[in-house]
Amino acid sequence: MTHLQDRSVYEERYDQITVELCRMREQIVTDRLGERPPLDARGDADPANGYYIYSMFYFQFVESLAGERWQEREEKIQEWMTADEEKDQRLAAAKSSTTPYCRSCGEDMEITSRLYHPRKEGRGTKAEDAILFMFDCKQCKKRLAFWQDGTGWKPPQARCEQCNAPVDETTKRRGDLITTTYTCTSCGHKHKSSWRLGGDSEPAAPDPLYKLDRRRFCFDAATGKKYLARKAHIEHITKLLEQGQQQAKGVPATSDPVGEAASQIKVLKVAEVARLLATAATKKGYTDFKLGDPQAGREFAVPFSCLDNQPEREAYASRMVLKKLITTALANTNWRLMSEGVSHRLGYLSGRVRAYEGDEDLRKLVGKRPKPTAMPAPAPE
Repeated sequence: MTHLQDRSVYEERYDQITVELCRMREQIVTDRLGERPPLDARGDADPANGYYIYSMFYFQFVESLAGERWQEREEKIQEWMTADEEKDQRLAAAKSSTTPYCRSCGEDMEITSRLYHPRKEGRGTKAEDAILFMFDCKQCKKRLAFWQDGTGWKPPQARCEQCNAPVDETTKRRGDLITTTYTCTSCGHKHKSSWRLGGDSEPAAPDPLYKLDRRRFCFDAATGKKYLARKAHIEHITKLLEQGQQQAKGVPATSDPVGEAASQIKVLKVAEVARLLATAATKKGYTDFKLGDPQAGREFAVPFSCLDNQPEREAYASRMVLKKLITTALANTNWRLMSEGVSHRLGYLSGRVRAYEGDEDLRKLVGKRPKPTAMPAPAPE
């Protein structure tokens, strides 16, 4: 099974989430304020009918969410794709620590498949995906499953619905119908469950309003620019109103701690970032650190690459060390490592950093300053 899919799959997933979130927000607005008040024949709004109040509330509660989703769309989709690609790479490189033999004929069994499967380490712990190997015997057609560390896989034990004791299972099949009978080994209680191959449920009916709502809530570039302009205008008007109210009350204007913090951020040019990161990388055993050609779009991103000059360092540790040093080096600047992190192939590491430009971006960056964290322990290769 390949986890990395075509980009369109991730785009559709992201847009479906956006539509559902905005629909819920829109319903809340409708429940509180009713339908949007109408404009007159000339396209003007009657100030007495609440049109402006409704529009402001709708913008703050619905359109702002849609705008934030538009701004984060590319980064989140790339994050999903990178995570799935890393899962595929880890699965392809995984090696079993054991080669079991067939319990019937004694022949070595062969790996026929490998997959991620939820595994709990103990009671009270959350199940996490681990790599499970499937082994088949060519002679006897027997099958066994082992975790990557060599521990045998055990199917979950069904329990009695009355006394929670273990139950015996008997499965029968008639055509496409499969019926399992569970018999309790303690109280003797029996119950059955049936399911049909291919499923019994009808396919979900298409959502007749999805395409329309996707156009409304999933902004394109032109709509996104209009959203940013309106947002800046509303923030400016709101600030002026607050200042006017303070002056009317004789209250001195409050300080702007976010703005002050933003003014302390070091705004670096590309050449300065290259020198800063190359110096930090060299100290940790990386060589040939360099930046690629900038990718200028809604975000200004610059790819980077380097080589790990410590052959004993494993891939996971190599990625984590480089990620941490880049995050630390850029902490007080207007640059950040992008969410897809750092990739590693045979000692060649790569990734992207992005710049935050303008007062609004720098103010946002104040809340995104990374907190110091301990580097996670390397995962077994």
